[in-house]
Amino acid sequence: MTADEMRKLYSEVEGLIQASDLRKALEILRGLTAANIPEADRAMAHVNLALVYKKLAEPSRAIAHLDQASLFPRFDYRLFAQGQKAAYLGELGRVKEAIGCWRDLLKQDELTQHEKEMLEGNIRSLEAGSQPSSPGQAPPERQPLRLWDAAISLLRGGRPTEDDRR
Repeated sequence: MTADEMRKLYSEVEGLIQASDLRKALEILRGLTAANIPEADRAMAHVNLALVYKKLAEPSRAIAHLDQASLFPRFDYRLFAQGQKAAYLGELGRVKEAIGCWRDLLKQDELTQHEKEMLEGNIRSLEAGSQPSSPGQAPPERQPLRLWDAAISLLRGGRPTEDDRR
């Protein structure tokens, strides 16, 4: 599948989400998780499945897909997916679990100094009772497209940019 075909699919998914046809969006995204496509695309399909399950108020399924996305070998994918999971756990009020995710990420040798500082800041924010800055904080209607942009960044060999994380 080409990058243009992926963009078209994600555009279709975005339209389905805006039209509240979440079941059809789930069907497309599930297909992508099993498709013979690059790891970045499969990882981001899992993250996007999590976003749809979040909209459906199915947190256990959302978290399961974030866990699936974090199983891919590249550190960038794990960092992004686990950051999404920690942020979502915080939103759910599961602060101890969210802090645990951030702390687990801090143990990774691959982190840049900036990433370490961001994670430490997220922990401090949760401990103080506020929501941290984290990946995927775009308005819900923009999240699938933002996440696709992040996937493109990962395909090019980079980590998601600060813009991708908003």
